[in-house]
Amino acid sequence: MSRKSIIPILIAILIVILGVTAYAWNNANNDNESGLTTITDSNTSENETIRETSPAAIENPTLTLPLREINNSDQEGTVTFRQLEVGIEVVINLIGQAPGTSEPAYIHSGSCPNAGGIRYALTSVENGRSTSILNTDQATLINQMPLALAVHRSSSEIGIVVACADSSL
Repeated sequence: MSRKSIIPILIAILIVILGVTAYAWNNANNDNESGLTTITDSNTSENETIRETSPAAIENPTLTLPLREINNSDQEGTVTFRQLEVGIEVVINLIGQAPGTSEPAYIHSGSCPNAGGIRYALTSVENGRSTSILNTDQATLINQMPLALAVHRSSSEIGIVVACADSSL
């Protein structure tokens, strides 16, 4: 290669290095990790700091409770509550459910095994799994304690609970 053909390659490499350095410098001096962004008002030249709502800035606390067998059902598992930006996701994982069955699930007031009235209807458990989104928040659920999540044998045998989880924090 001649010197003339190497010079454009060296210039291109130098431009890439400078670009990467400038990008790294900008990110190191930016307060993005805390979810803060500074905006300058073009009319007044004043700075305003705001909190961005981004997936990285939102915490998603979770709570997993055991689903215990009730009425010799041979069914047990877990229920996980996860705070979302809007609402609470409830995921039921149930082991021992008969194939092809649909088992209604509810959050009741009170405690297992004799839970009270229904507070929230959930998606029925099918193939050992159910996912629901509650239109509420963590503080509201805590104020309603004690609560029990009950999985029932079927819609026609709603009085028979096959698995239950207490959430009396």
